[in-house]
Parts: sequence; C-alpha cells; structure tokens
Amino acid sequence: MPSRIEIREEDITKLSVDAIVNAAHPSLLPATELEKQLHEVAGPKLAEECQLVAPCLVGEARITRAYNLPANFVIHTAGPAWGGGEANEDDYLKNCFEFVKSYHIETIAFPTISAGENGFPEARAALIAMTEIINHLKTDQKLKSVILACTTEQEVWDYETAFDKLTG
Repeated sequence: MPSRIEIREEDITKLSVDAIVNAAHPSLLPATELEKQLHEVAGPKLAEECQLVAPCLVGEARITRAYNLPANFVIHTAGPAWGGGEANEDDYLKNCFEFVKSYHIETIAFPTISAGENGFPEARAALIAMTEIINHLKTDQKLKSVILACTTEQEVWDYETAFDKLTG
C-alpha cells in the first residue's frame, strides 16, 4: 500500500492531522453517534461555527475550525442516503478534496461516508472513496497522508479489498 494511504481501526477524533472529515447531517447538527462524539470533543464553538456555514446539502462540503480536536480543520460533508443505487448516490460521495489545496492540507482523515445509518453499502462506499483518494493523490503531491479511520474490522477489510481491486 502506498505510504500516503493508511487504513486503520481508529477513533478519528484522536487523530492529529490537518483536517478530519465529518460525515455530516445537512443541518450540520450532530445526528449520528460519531457526529455527537466529534462535537463533544471539539467543544461548543464548533456548533456555533457550523450554524454559520449550514446548511450543507447532500453532495456539498463545508469547512470549519476544529477547536479542541487535535486537527486544524473539520470538513463537513453530507453524504446521501442509500436508495438502491438508482438516484446517482455514488456521485454524491466525491466532494471532500475541494478544500485540500486552498487550505494547504497535507494530512487528512476520513470516516466511511454514508454507510451505517444512511444505509449505503459499506463495500461500495469504500470502493468509491478509495477511487477518489487514489485519483486525487495522482495529481496532488502536497497531500502527504490520507488516513481512513475505520470503526470496525469489516470497514478495514472493505477498504483493503477496494485498494487491492484498484491497484491490482
């Protein structure tokens, strides 16, 4: 695996990176357990700033400071709910890199977007994410590290399988 991509079972709120990605509700209010944990660690100023940049429609992204998190920024992205694959759900998972260059982000951590409570198939979400990461890394030499912070061994396996499929 390229040294710029790491897949590991890890609490994203503990990672010291330039930016972490938050799989956000469009309101940017914490709706899932991971969002609640992220907001709790970051502190109340994150919620205040989220109110200023909300809403974040499905397929869009917003950036805020990270406050008490060990990161500099939080990139909030509202992923789609799974509807069976007939509503171009895949296209909505491809938007987190728009801030990387403009904010000089060299290290970034992602959770799995839209799987779990949004019902997106985990293996499919992992394949889409890995495709976007590999494609982005081909053109962005300044991005030094992408960490896929998984919450389960199954997520780790899904990302490793996606990586193997894409890189042969």
